[in-house]
Amino acid sequence: MATETSFDQVLSALFDPAKPFPPHLLHRFSDLPPAEVEKIKNNWDRIPRERIVGWMEDLEELTDSDSVVSFFEIGRLALEDPQPRVREMGIRLLWECEAEDLVSSLLRLLTTDPDVSVQAAAASLLGRFIFLGEMDEIPSHKQADIETALITRFGSSYPLTLRRRAIEALGYSSNPEITALIASAYSEKEMVMRASAIFAMGRSANDHWRVTVLDNLDSPQPEMQLEAVRAAGELELVEAREPLLDLLDDDDTDDELLLAVAWSLSQIGGEQIQEKLTELAEDSDLDEETLDLLESAIENLAFTASMGNFSFMDLDPDTSEIEEPESEDEPDDE
Repeated sequence: MATETSFDQVLSALFDPAKPFPPHLLHRFSDLPPAEVEKIKNNWDRIPRERIVGWMEDLEELTDSDSVVSFFEIGRLALEDPQPRVREMGIRLLWECEAEDLVSSLLRLLTTDPDVSVQAAAASLLGRFIFLGEMDEIPSHKQADIETALITRFGSSYPLTLRRRAIEALGYSSNPEITALIASAYSEKEMVMRASAIFAMGRSANDHWRVTVLDNLDSPQPEMQLEAVRAAGELELVEAREPLLDLLDDDDTDDELLLAVAWSLSQIGGEQIQEKLTELAEDSDLDEETLDLLESAIENLAFTASMGNFSFMDLDPDTSEIEEPESEDEPDDE
């Protein structure tokens, strides 16, 4: 019977630049106990600089493919790394983390980190904590601190990437001031900022944006159309059902948009959707990843049906009660 590799042996393999790190050992960094966290913290500088980014990328890829693993401890350690890319990757490893004490570290990175990509990643993750604040799962004063910092970063003097991530994160907030900020973002000349505004509309659970989202379902700008499709699902806009079904039948709809349409239809629910998604999933030309995502949409459709007539639009947009999680997808910068 094979003996399990000790954590010291795992670290030795990580520290050795002469040999590739064995992929099967990556799972050993999941859910580290305190003693092992301390050990890797004390030896962090021994990780070869030419290896560390690839190692972090491998951990993120494993997180995406295996819902059981969690590398929060590694993510936290990476926030202190001198290399900006590693700090950014650390934030990405913490994407599902809801620990309240993480807020202070993220605010520090947002407001003082010298690298814009790190600031933008911190802004994105802080959006999750605004959502938790709306769910009364973190203190209101912490949510207020987050919103104040993000509102500041939406100011015109900041880089476009950071401003976009700030408005996207603020989309979760029920603060009445945010509605005006989203409207301001939507009025800007940069198409990617307008796309981010629609992204924020989808997070808002606010019927105020119904017409704007519907109007962009046939936008000639692919980024705008994609975000409108996603927002229609997040807002559960029944009026979007027919336009989305039309896109599902359109041979010119690319795979990314097709999957977004399928998922949004699964969130909205209603007649024909089960049949249409099942028919699409039976298409032999689709790759395995696309099929998996379509099957997830079909499963979500069943969940939507089980929820009956409940809808985001039944909520008072002026309250802080938001009861459904949303997609974490973000529009890409150009």
